[in-house]
Amino acid sequence: MTEKERKELQAIVDKQLDDPPLQAEEIQRLESLLESDDCLDYYLKLMTVEGRMSDAVEGAEIVDAAVVPFESVDVKSREGWWTAAVAAAVAFFIGVSINMFDESQIAESEEIAESAGGRVKVVDGVAITSLFGVRWSGESADLINPEVIEIDSGLVELVYSIGTRVILEGPARYRVTGVNGGNLAYGKFVAQVPPGAEGFTVDYPMGKVVDLGTEFGVDLRQGGDLSIGVFEGEVELHPAGSDEVALIEKDHALLQRVKKPAELESIPFDRGGFVRLVPSREFAWEVHSAGREVLEFDVSHLVWTPGKYRALVKWMSGVYKVDIYNASLWCDGQMVAEDVHLGSSGFVGHTEQNIYDFEISDGVTRGGEWVLKVEMARVEKVPSGKSVAKGILYFEEGIAYAASEEDFCGRWRYAHNGSVWERCFLPGGGVALYRDGEEIFAASKSRWFVEDGVLRLSIPGVKLTEDHMLRDENTLIFVGNVYRNAHRVID
Repeated sequence: MTEKERKELQAIVDKQLDDPPLQAEEIQRLESLLESDDCLDYYLKLMTVEGRMSDAVEGAEIVDAAVVPFESVDVKSREGWWTAAVAAAVAFFIGVSINMFDESQIAESEEIAESAGGRVKVVDGVAITSLFGVRWSGESADLINPEVIEIDSGLVELVYSIGTRVILEGPARYRVTGVNGGNLAYGKFVAQVPPGAEGFTVDYPMGKVVDLGTEFGVDLRQGGDLSIGVFEGEVELHPAGSDEVALIEKDHALLQRVKKPAELESIPFDRGGFVRLVPSREFAWEVHSAGREVLEFDVSHLVWTPGKYRALVKWMSGVYKVDIYNASLWCDGQMVAEDVHLGSSGFVGHTEQNIYDFEISDGVTRGGEWVLKVEMARVEKVPSGKSVAKGILYFEEGIAYAASEEDFCGRWRYAHNGSVWERCFLPGGGVALYRDGEEIFAASKSRWFVEDGVLRLSIPGVKLTEDHMLRDENTLIFVGNVYRNAHRVID
């Protein structure tokens, strides 16, 4: 690298950090300089020295991308380093944040189950907040109405305004009867009742259960016997046609037979037979080697019915890129479905075809151990001090596979870098971007469309795209950006 080239790079970096966006000829000159390994290494050092990159990003604004022509490049060229550097520059032009995601949030993703938001119908202060593997009974046009829930399989989570949470497991039929109660025709559920919500009552054909501030589980066979157990606290069981009241305490379980409902029998409490927490669809992953690694994820709690499933491999931090070779779904050691194609996930400009699809045939029933296997490798050439790539794997179904343009339309809110952002997808393909309530990107300056359930947003003048998909009607996932999920804004 010559002294002239060194000075040119310094001038370009200074302008990126302090001045308006680079012009077309400056971008072309940067591309030319970065063909040299020495120039590339020097450029990356300049961009990170003394925290200048993160400082600049925190103050960066989204600018008019229409005046910044940028030619796309092959993400495989020069093992991706050249593209990474140019993508970093482009990130400044369009305001994409390139300071890395807090790694602690990756760990949190294993524990945080995203709620379905607020677009569901609310009845007596009760809303459905999560759906997992649900197969609805019959043909209902109002599937997300919590007033009456009838499912053949899967999990439905209900949250009452008083704080009570009910996780219903199919086959089941449950009806909301008020702000602090319900009716169970048949099925299995766990109720978690917080302090202040005592008195939560569930009626069923052979009596009723009254909570005294607790967590308890009920299993009522259709037309058959009922078993009830208490995880914490106490509940009262009131058999129909009897003045007797049974007090059930922690770790105690009772059986009520349909032929003799007034006679209650103590039984062992099968605590493991109930779903007490809404399963997470997100799994943290790490790739340590430039050689191929097969990562395995236990998705047994997410496979409830035959149908289509979708895995998203999302990079979050560390070594700037991983290559993905294939993904396969296994049940009890036998491969059930496979998607083989080369994809990648990484830093801005390095994510391509990182979604993998599977279909489970009708002959496969729930049960057994379900494992998702993903074969990946990080790039060989890595910056000093970094040897691991980290990210999140999403395992989705339903609307994630078949979302339409109508499903994406609306305003979506998420937090990033201390600001509250909103993306508004308008009918016909327009979009607006807001930060802290202020519009900073005009709807006329970008377009979007939906293909195979994925929304692709294109930015004019810059050959970059951003992909999005849905977990449910109210949760938006960023396919290639290191943002947490966005939630639908309800007016």
